[in-house]
Amino acid sequence: ARALAECKIKKSPFGTVAYSHLCEAVELLGGDSWELFETIELGNPYASKIRREFTTNLQKLEKKLQKSKGA
Repeated sequence: ARALAECKIKKSPFGTVAYSHLCEAVELLGGDSWELFETIELGNPYASKIRREFTTNLQKLEKKLQKSKGA
């Protein structure tokens, strides 16, 4: 949610239900203080691994989309 908040995604009347839920998560969690976010991320022994997996999967999706775009 914090990363999406940085992207400044906005609710849209044309968004899907899933997109609306994503926007709600950003509203709920994206505004937490940096100190709270840092405490959660650094205090959770699993967070670093999950962040790496998440960014790796985003990169894979981007590559797949670029391949589809070029096809």
